[in-house]
Amino acid sequence: MSDTHTQTARAAQHAPLTPAERRAALARIEERRAQLTAELAQLDAIQTGHTRALEEATA
Repeated sequence: MSDTHTQTARAAQHAPLTPAERRAALARIEERRAQLTAELAQLDAIQTGHTRALEEATA
């Protein structure tokens, strides 16, 4: 069972997380947030490119 599955199973049983588990969870959340922020920046750049291309095509 992966670490994530273990934590999910523990949460389902309402067992409290240890401080180390909480730190690990926060680290995973921060890492995922950084990934999502980078992905949003890429999507914004793509959207801007399409918007500009449409504006130029209709100008």
